[in-house]
Amino acid sequence: MTLFYDGSEARYSSTLPKDVIEYGYQWNRVEAETGGDFVVTPGLSLTHKAILMSRKYTVVQIANALGVTVPEAAKMQSGIDDMDSVLYEYLYLGSIVVQRKSGSDLIASVQGSRLGESLSRMNRAVPYRSQRMLLYTGVFSELNGNVVLDGKETGLKYSAFVMALTAWCNRGGTLINLASDAHTLEWIKLLEKQLESYKHEDFKYVFSDVYFPDDMPDVDDILQLPVEVNDWRKTMVTFPGLGSDRVNALRTYLENKFGVASLWNALQVATSKSATKIHGWGPKSVSNSRAWLGIPDTYELVLQPESEDKNG
Repeated sequence: MTLFYDGSEARYSSTLPKDVIEYGYQWNRVEAETGGDFVVTPGLSLTHKAILMSRKYTVVQIANALGVTVPEAAKMQSGIDDMDSVLYEYLYLGSIVVQRKSGSDLIASVQGSRLGESLSRMNRAVPYRSQRMLLYTGVFSELNGNVVLDGKETGLKYSAFVMALTAWCNRGGTLINLASDAHTLEWIKLLEKQLESYKHEDFKYVFSDVYFPDDMPDVDDILQLPVEVNDWRKTMVTFPGLGSDRVNALRTYLENKFGVASLWNALQVATSKSATKIHGWGPKSVSNSRAWLGIPDTYELVLQPESEDKNG
């Protein structure tokens, strides 16, 4: 994992904490190209690490740090002219682009257009909302309708402050607030670990806002057999809120009641009040099924025989 920051953040007047600057690497045009002040990047290649490190260290130091020979490190550095174009490759690998604001800077930005300009560049360059992050520091509260920053009342209306942050989220960004700049480096390191852990997690647990059906049992289950495509349960288990237990209970109910469990029977019962008689089913299960199939409240599923065209 690697942190790299815009060249403007390396200036003497920069408010980016010194330990963050020492921890990361300068990568020019980060802000111009992405709208962020720095980027946290997963899985940086050895070659790109060597190129970034060359702005701080000698080739011998780089070789020792990366565990390669000096000639190998020197060869890696030869691609430095192409480094800026590599930025977009890492954005599509899940890098987090961070626009950082100190508390006082955020108060000033809320009253101008700078936040919107930064997010506009982020939206153009960064693929996913979760990668566009506004990190602001300071302890914020409210008093007499105004924003209080680190115990001192400001002249900014609290409602204006809240709605500016709301607009950032509405337009495609995310927010993180730290109590002070002193926590920035620790947060970056923990974010790096979190991004690394996502490589080893099931997708559904990383992005929990995306709906996925329940996992089916692995052992001795008909749904896992090669003929599973012929079993309607595989379809109905994808309905939001049903899951394998309810679908299996539905099949058992249908077999006991009709002697056969067809997809038509299943859909007809699952979208009717009679489904509440099935173990594990309730009004919410029926409502979810009807909503998933787009059935209006006053309608019921009816089997409509296909009519023959006598003129054909």
